[in-house]
Order: sequence, then structure tokens, then C-alpha cells
Amino acid sequence: MACDSIWSYSLHKQYALEDFQIFDRWISNYVGNWTSCDTLCNHSLGEFIERYPQFTVELKDWTASDNRWKKRASAVTFIIPARKGLFLPEILEIAEKPLADPDDLVQKGYGWMLKAARARLTPQRCSIISCPEKLQCPVRPSAMPLKRCPRIGALKP
Repeated sequence: MACDSIWSYSLHKQYALEDFQIFDRWISNYVGNWTSCDTLCNHSLGEFIERYPQFTVELKDWTASDNRWKKRASAVTFIIPARKGLFLPEILEIAEKPLADPDDLVQKGYGWMLKAARARLTPQRCSIISCPEKLQCPVRPSAMPLKRCPRIGALKP
């Protein structure tokens, strides 16, 4: 899949609206690891979303998918646009979705997206992203549960 991702990015100036269905099908049927997911989404799909931002709605829908790669894709697609300061409201909306997702590869994808967006966010939003242990809301336990450290007995995230 990686060489297909490189090939698809080489055609980014020719992307058309109907290409979203191709990306959707590739992620559903052919992406089977984080490398393929990230390569395809960071570059090809990220470029597509910059050109056709109306498809951010579909990416938000992917957060509820049963397919782990679609859930990860919904986040990692925004990494390069986030570094440019694009789609920050959409990124924050998408970031709320996976808090209770047990899949570590999905969680890491969302963390990477937030890290890329952090430089462009206000200081208040950065502190929520950087320090979830300071959250005082019902989401906090699922976002970062505390555990007792067996060595020193103190609570740690």
C-alpha cells in the first residue's frame, strides 16, 4: 500500500471530488497497518481535504467506524493541515470522539493529530491537550485514568 500512497500523492494536482470514494475504499479494503494508514492519509488524503474541505464531515463520521484504520485515518489525515493552522475547529471536534476507544493505535493517531495542532491553538486549549490530568470533568477518568504506582504508592497517570 505504501507505493500506492506515494503514487496517489504524485497525482494530487489532479484530485477530483469523486476521488474521496476511492480513498474510502482503499482504507476500508487495503489498509492493514499503521504505516499504510499514515502514509496514505498524511499526504494523499490530507492534500485532498485541503482542496475539498467539505469532506471533513465524512472524516468525522469515520470516528464511529468499526474499522480501526478508518478511525485512525480520521485523525492522521489532519496532521499536515494542522501544522499549517488549518481545520482547527474540526480537529478539536474530532479529538473528543475517541476518548474511550481501547485501541492504542487509534489513540496514538489522535495524539499525533493534537500534537501537530498544539502550536496553533490558544494557551487554554493547549493546556487541556498537554495536561489531561488537570481536567475537572466527567471525561477526565476515561481520558487519563489514575493508577497507583506499585513502587512508591503514589497515584500516577
